Amino acid sequence: WKNATAVVEVTDQGLTYHSSIDHEFTARRAAVSGNHILSISGQELIVENAQDLKSLVRLSQLSLSWQVDRVVPFGPSHLIQIEDGEETNGYLGWYSLWAWSRNNLRPTMLRISPASSPDDLIEEIDMGQGRVIGAVERDGRLYVGQYVSGTTGQNLLRTWVFDASAPPTLRELTHVETPLETGAARLNLNQATALWPTPTTLVWHIPAFAFYYPYLTPVYLADSQIITLSTGTILSGASSTNLSSSMLTTSPRPVQTLTLTNSAPAPVKKSSTTTTSSASGAIVLSNSMAATSLVMDRAAIYPWYGAASDVAALLCPIATAAPQGTPIALPALPIQGTSGAAVRSFQSSAFASGGFVLTSYHEDGTDSARSSRRRAWLQVVDFRDASAVVARDRVSIPGELIAASEIDSRGAILITLDGNGNTFRACAYDGLSAYQLDTWTTNDQGLATTASPSGRVFLARTWNNPQIRSLGYDSVSGRLQVSSALSLSEPIYELTAREDVVFASGPASVSAVKFNAAGALSTPVVLRTSSNLWLNLDRTSYLPGNGAWFPAGAYGVEFLSLKTP
Repeated sequence: WKNATAVVEVTDQGLTYHSSIDHEFTARRAAVSGNHILSISGQELIVENAQDLKSLVRLSQLSLSWQVDRVVPFGPSHLIQIEDGEETNGYLGWYSLWAWSRNNLRPTMLRISPASSPDDLIEEIDMGQGRVIGAVERDGRLYVGQYVSGTTGQNLLRTWVFDASAPPTLRELTHVETPLETGAARLNLNQATALWPTPTTLVWHIPAFAFYYPYLTPVYLADSQIITLSTGTILSGASSTNLSSSMLTTSPRPVQTLTLTNSAPAPVKKSSTTTTSSASGAIVLSNSMAATSLVMDRAAIYPWYGAASDVAALLCPIATAAPQGTPIALPALPIQGTSGAAVRSFQSSAFASGGFVLTSYHEDGTDSARSSRRRAWLQVVDFRDASAVVARDRVSIPGELIAASEIDSRGAILITLDGNGNTFRACAYDGLSAYQLDTWTTNDQGLATTASPSGRVFLARTWNNPQIRSLGYDSVSGRLQVSSALSLSEPIYELTAREDVVFASGPASVSAVKFNAAGALSTPVVLRTSSNLWLNLDRTSYLPGNGAWFPAGAYGVEFLSLKTP
């Protein structure tokens, strides 16, 4: 199936299909005007030359509405609306195949519009195939990070640089490319952020997925058979090298033996399909699946199993003020555990200031890849000299990093969150070690949390008696203290903090709550939306003293004014 207008010739003899005019949204109307066919969808108007009905020629295309994944204020009166685009590598294998098989993947688009009328299009810029991971404006330049699958197997992070000093004109200056060894199937592109450890160093922080992903190892299929075994099936035999499986049958012929040679792979502890030997020499198949298919060829069994990533995140630095005036892409720096240990980052938080980037991750226990005995580590990277980036020795911390403040060469004040999601700890990092200062625990479960650039943490009780609390470390008392609490009348789905305001999404609404230096929360300002509209608060563009822009996907953008009456 596809979204298209079908061109059908009508004669006395019948109907003859000739061609189609493809749309990305459902085709709604079509009309003939002379030798032209006009076709319209909810997203675009297309005009085709129809002198030859079997071979239409596209003359023009006009965008009527568009996907908005990010929005960047452009001067005092314009907006840059960004459509992220699609990439052939998705997290799930079936998605990768589906995307790869499509003829027309959605490209990355930049669109310029008036801020007062965001549905009016001034200009479109087609950035080609890829997927945007972030966009940030600084000193009259717009930097856009775009993940691109390489045609030769080398994936790239392409950083575009535009001159944004004279709105509404957006002029491309250059782009630089960072080779990536880690594929999109392992990178959480949705959670990538732009960091500025120094005024002239941009760092793209791209976390990896925090859980296992399945894959199938290669199988040699010559003269092989497939056996379907139910959970708990016992393969009886005298030894582990020659196991009789006459009790099992396959179509079209029964299986006689299952032989495991010395070249067969050893059982993998991480395997979701596990075989264990009993004292009698029998092998019992036990796992959580209802049934398992094994490929049998020359005694080689290759089951599905999950593999945890050994990379918690990638840091991709860009030197924006190189001596020759052109930005330089520095080598990507993986944040990873020791000796290939399985690591993961559940918070995906990173902070930058004073020339440093701070992030954290969990490292699995050495006894098992799925051990619950994990340790959290702080990783600090020194970007003060872009030509000699230094990753400091990692430091053990009591939970993942969710906030950081007072970052400089001497250290930082950290706030961490434990794996249960309800115990917060303040720590002092001195460049070599982290020392616990105070602990604060709540009985609430399933909290939504966010942190402001100043290091203040906001946590929300999401459902029963929804409430936002402001938590910060007081250097005078040496304590973590809740300085303010605000109850809301509707459930809270998501929190995002900016310089002096915290945004909370709920059913058909977004609340903006101002706070002062002490963390005291003020009366919320509420933006009411339609019930089917979901706003991605992480992509909020906030202008202090003015308001906030929210990308609304296929529904464009929404604006919440925060000007003083």
